[in-house]
Amino acid sequence: MKKNLLALALLAMSAAALGGEKRQTRAQCDEKCLPSLYEMNEQKTAVHQQRLKGIRAKKAGVTDPQKLKEIALEEQAEVDRFEAAHEKFCRELCSVFPETL
Repeated sequence: MKKNLLALALLAMSAAALGGEKRQTRAQCDEKCLPSLYEMNEQKTAVHQQRLKGIRAKKAGVTDPQKLKEIALEEQAEVDRFEAAHEKFCRELCSVFPETL
């Protein structure tokens, strides 16, 4: 599935390049890819949101400061994991573009 998504994205970018659009560098690709964190893959975003919802539900009934701190760390770890996965996707996607034109 991941390879199919990557191939589709590469195909779309290649088609745009062949269609007369200006070629882009790796940095330009990164500029377009990285901000699209929540737009790229709705299914993964939905799973991420569900995980966050579950973590936040745990926080609702807790009053112990230590437990609240643990839950906050768990929530931050989930956000970091999701962002790291997206950054990895963008690196792989943009790796086909040259550093400079």
